Amino acid sequence: ILIHDTSASALRKMTRANFVSGVGETNTPAFQAYLSSNQSISSGTTTKIAFDGEHFDTAGAYDTSNYKFTVPSGQAGKYFFYSNIVISNGTGIRLIAYFRKNGGSYFGRMEATADISGADPNLFQGFAIDLAVSDYIEVYYIGSSSGDTLRADNQWETIFGGYKITS
Repeated sequence: ILIHDTSASALRKMTRANFVSGVGETNTPAFQAYLSSNQSISSGTTTKIAFDGEHFDTAGAYDTSNYKFTVPSGQAGKYFFYSNIVISNGTGIRLIAYFRKNGGSYFGRMEATADISGADPNLFQGFAIDLAVSDYIEVYYIGSSSGDTLRADNQWETIFGGYKITS
């Protein structure tokens, strides 16, 4: 790439290496976890989703035993998180899912009403948030009046992931 440097009135050559090294962050740490088996949610209860498998985890920051992502040392910054939740037999029910930071109040709440006979509805949500070292994020689901089953027919249906955007 040739760039005109007006301060020196000259053309400057920018190589691929120069260009790539000068572009933003590497978006790590990054992870994507999944629900490995169906999870029943009791009627009217708030339950942490048991994302107990991993597709990838670049920094070992996702805990498959406690189902949470924790910001590693030296990695404070802005993060983007997403989740997709598939509910079996979701007819005439209210679907609510959200993220929690450090076990406190929720953010990024997603809510929908499903009334699709014979279909399994899903909720997709995404949210950006500024996090400090040791902050952690979890995903919760609130069961409908009939109780719900979060579906895990394959590793790509009910997922939770995220990555660092900037410092």
